[in-house]
Amino acid sequence: MSEIGGDDVLKDDNETIVNLSQELQNQISKNSELGTRLLSLLLVSSSNGKELIGAINRGDITRIKNLNFNGKITNNDSKENEIDYIKRKKSTEASARFRIRKKQREQQRQSELKELNIRIQNLNKRVDVLLDENRYWKRQLEKVNDRKSEELLESIRRRNQCSQDG
Repeated sequence: MSEIGGDDVLKDDNETIVNLSQELQNQISKNSELGTRLLSLLLVSSSNGKELIGAINRGDITRIKNLNFNGKITNNDSKENEIDYIKRKKSTEASARFRIRKKQREQQRQSELKELNIRIQNLNKRVDVLLDENRYWKRQLEKVNDRKSEELLESIRRRNQCSQDG
């Protein structure tokens, strides 16, 4: 508020504040995201947050006009704000630690899943090898059985031939 323009500058600043206040009220009454964010910032930065919340909860948007947004922060309020800030900071840090641990657990599960899938693939390959080996030995056994059956059948024929000749 400059002294050069005198009352005219003061009047312009007040109109700007009123227009800004009206715009904020419009945004809040429309339940817009911008209004919500601006209200959150206003609540954090003003000392009369409880009054603001009460007026909004009652739907008394006109009452917001009457609230003092330039309230002085008392020593007690600043301590409460500092305590709230510390609580939020600790909560944020705890949330960050939780997200990190959650991400690490997820990565560990993904790693374990990958290892298990590799083991499953290796076991499936081993099963295939064993099945092939089993088929090979079955063929070998059939060959041996066929040969022995032929030899036995041939020996029976020779005996029968000898007994008919003799």
